[in-house]
Amino acid sequence: MRFSTKFTAAAAVLTLALAGPSVTAHAAPDDASPGWLSGASGPQAADGSFGSWRGAETEIAGTWVNSPELYTLQPGGELGAWDKPVDVGISPPDWQGWQAEAAGAHDDFYRQAFATMKKLRDGKGTTYVRPWYEFNGNWMPYAVGGGDTAAFKQAWIRVATIARQEFPGVQLVYCASAANGSDVYSAFPGKEYVDVGGVDFYNNYPFVTSQAGFDAKADNAAGAYSLNDLAQFYAQQGLPVAINEWSNQGARRGVAEGGGGESPQFIESMHRWMTAHAGDGTPQAGKLLYEVQFNLWPDQFQLYPADQTVQPQTAAKYAEVF
Repeated sequence: MRFSTKFTAAAAVLTLALAGPSVTAHAAPDDASPGWLSGASGPQAADGSFGSWRGAETEIAGTWVNSPELYTLQPGGELGAWDKPVDVGISPPDWQGWQAEAAGAHDDFYRQAFATMKKLRDGKGTTYVRPWYEFNGNWMPYAVGGGDTAAFKQAWIRVATIARQEFPGVQLVYCASAANGSDVYSAFPGKEYVDVGGVDFYNNYPFVTSQAGFDAKADNAAGAYSLNDLAQFYAQQGLPVAINEWSNQGARRGVAEGGGGESPQFIESMHRWMTAHAGDGTPQAGKLLYEVQFNLWPDQFQLYPADQTVQPQTAAKYAEVF
């Protein structure tokens, strides 16, 4: 991490151009973004090519697990050799409902998962874990309904206790989607059980292509719990902020389907928001601690490599500003 502007026009960039669908590469990776950890998910983040492409080191990687073996973190797995910070979304392999979860239906799963995590990650960069990420979204099997709030809080406290017993160095992330859905605020289990406040934020529902559109989306257009709403709530709880998943929806879709297409402005607006909320690299209430670009799903969100993106202009803007 560093605390100055990433680019000088000639020194940091070899070339930045579009050649058909491709984006040319940057010089050797720089020290990443000003005041927060900047990273991505996907194999290109893990192997270093993503950082080389954008000209800035990948400082944190993202992954997801739903088995106690944690395959992507094992030796030979995608992040087996990764010793920097990592963001891990975790959910159980089956779902029995929030009452069962609160009663300990998956205690053995979580105990084994966090014990394995300690063996694989202890002594490496910070491990941030998101139990039931996007729990407020109705697209998740474990979506928290109106009558589930008390059980959700009990389950969170139960899992937080297990996590800290098995892996004392773990950091627990309360991660909501920036969207309408269940009440994120009333479901909050208490800051003593949470280390970081997380947000997943994508450029769809609604899709925006201007700074004004981004500002409206960040305020409330993405739902009752949009980017600014959640950042302010976490600041009130004394928690740092993470954007655990984010990207532009590159697939060209109609408004009814959430919208999508090229939006270099969304990338620029995101970087502007992050810069305005940057801290000093340590956990600070309401300040951005880290962000992970969702560099997966080539037909929708992926930016790199060039032959795996449907949004070369947006990818070029990302490589320019990040």
